[in-house]
Amino acid sequence: MLSQHVHPSWSKNSSKALILDLFRILSRGNQKLPGYKGILVSPHRFHWFGISQRKSALLSFLRGFQWIIPSPPPTNSSLKMEKPSKNEISKGSLYELLAVLEWTMDDFEQADFSKEMHRTLSRQRHYQKELDRIFRSFDISHSVAPQGFFLDSFEISRKCHERKIPSLMVENTFLHDRILVEPTDPNYFIGKCLSSHAEDFSSLKKVTRREIDQRVRNHLIRPKSDQHRTSGGKIPASLKNYVLFLGQVFTDASLIFNQCDYSKNCIALMSEIIAISKSLGKPIVLKLHPKEHHGFDPVNFRPYDNLTHRKLLDAGISEAPDEGIFIDFEDRWSTFELMQNASLAITINSQSGFEAMLLGKEVISCGNSYYGNLKSCITPKDKDSLSSAMKRTLIEGMKANDQSECWNFFDYIRNDYFIKKHKTNVFSKIDRRLKENFYKN
Repeated sequence: MLSQHVHPSWSKNSSKALILDLFRILSRGNQKLPGYKGILVSPHRFHWFGISQRKSALLSFLRGFQWIIPSPPPTNSSLKMEKPSKNEISKGSLYELLAVLEWTMDDFEQADFSKEMHRTLSRQRHYQKELDRIFRSFDISHSVAPQGFFLDSFEISRKCHERKIPSLMVENTFLHDRILVEPTDPNYFIGKCLSSHAEDFSSLKKVTRREIDQRVRNHLIRPKSDQHRTSGGKIPASLKNYVLFLGQVFTDASLIFNQCDYSKNCIALMSEIIAISKSLGKPIVLKLHPKEHHGFDPVNFRPYDNLTHRKLLDAGISEAPDEGIFIDFEDRWSTFELMQNASLAITINSQSGFEAMLLGKEVISCGNSYYGNLKSCITPKDKDSLSSAMKRTLIEGMKANDQSECWNFFDYIRNDYFIKKHKTNVFSKIDRRLKENFYKN
């Protein structure tokens, strides 16, 4: 079957090893293969998504595409810049900068230009010059940028947008065997295409109560991706009728760039939710992301060391059971048990928010989320409407969640939109994604 896709300039007897060796040389040099188009890639994070560099590169070669990989900036280099400005910093640079400094967007906006900003801008300018060189030297067909807000991936996407060249982003999902591959644009956020999907999932076939109960049971035992796995135990029997806030990694790109104005400082938002919950006579559980307790920051490769909890303590917010404030930063309680027993779940845009909706919970999303356009999701636009939504849900009994709509949407994203995780699936299915999003005519 593959022989149908072998480029005519290769003989049938060419060995895989020779092709791969040639790929490694050409993808890092200035040599263009005659008759080949280029795929601009940043492959060093592919293993996060179960993608094999070797097999995917070989598949691309057999189909007439040459991988082009930007060279990284020299170690400890710094370009000379006259009067550098914060306005020059791209989202890619900003993401890595905030991760290094453990800042919110508010922190960045209030800070003076620093040495760390200078270093980040130097790296940004390196990639911009390197990509300009690549576009002069190669015929680029499209790009594949894993984790689209890393500096190299973001600059790849940005340069492609300028030239009206298709750019695809790869991201993990809450399902261990599915990844997200979708087009980017200058105002991209994770799941943007899903959030603008026009189909009305509430009008599709109604899922029966019995089917929903079975699906919930199946989902609770379905393996989760590493970053969405929880190992916590049972919650205390005395903990009931509470508001659940589902936290995210403090420096996660989806948190940094996808908030509404009132939620761009997640610590201030949690403080506000605590105050509203207390005013309504409801306990509040802040379930911080388990990854911050046992995981590593992918930008700096250092432990998160309970980052959000440290920020809460700095802001004077600590656990106070007597006041109805509970903070789970050590993953002591199961996220799913907390969801099942909550009166209301609130998040900024965590994928866990959608999982709470699948379980039948009322969910408030305070940022741009890919499930935010579902009728079942409550999306306040400011602090006043957040307070109003919490009151209407907790006190007045407002019900927005239609589990049938949520499970219809789940079926769509799992079976049609997400891609099954596989060593070469991103590149074997790339034609479909390009046709769906760029080449419809």
